[in-house]
Amino acid sequence: NRLIKVGQYSCFKEHVPNATVPDYNKFVPQSNEMFLSRIKQKVPRYLSSYEFLADVHQIVTNAAAYNDPIHGGTERADCIISIANTLLSDACAAVDRIRGQLDAVEAAVQAELRGEPAPVVAESTESWLECESCSKWRIVPPEMVAEYEGTGNAWYCHYLPGWSCDIPQQQ
Repeated sequence: NRLIKVGQYSCFKEHVPNATVPDYNKFVPQSNEMFLSRIKQKVPRYLSSYEFLADVHQIVTNAAAYNDPIHGGTERADCIISIANTLLSDACAAVDRIRGQLDAVEAAVQAELRGEPAPVVAESTESWLECESCSKWRIVPPEMVAEYEGTGNAWYCHYLPGWSCDIPQQQ
């Protein structure tokens, strides 16, 4: 959800329409097409963060195939490859922020697949939101996440007392 909401990634949100980019499938076979709304649909079925990141990487691969400055398609745009790489970096950073939780959940899924009892997964005490203005992630009170995440309401750094977009992103 967070990656889809970031405006610079809107070009990767949906399937590339043939009416707009008629030669896209000459460079990207239909079987390799990947876009953020498809990833969002697949989230409940991923067995690991690596599967998720592989799908995001497929977006980068497709962007590079179609937008190659020498051999790319007729509707290519030089900036798309860079934007796709930034998308992948942001996805990796998002996964890294919750790595401990993901590892625990992935261990539980793998144990269940082997027919073993699942280990107990501890709840995280950190909640994060992304600023609509600067795209930096901030640790916020859990009630703030409930108020903004998935509601369509924009959240900004200055909603945290004493914070602004000028403060570096939290790690």
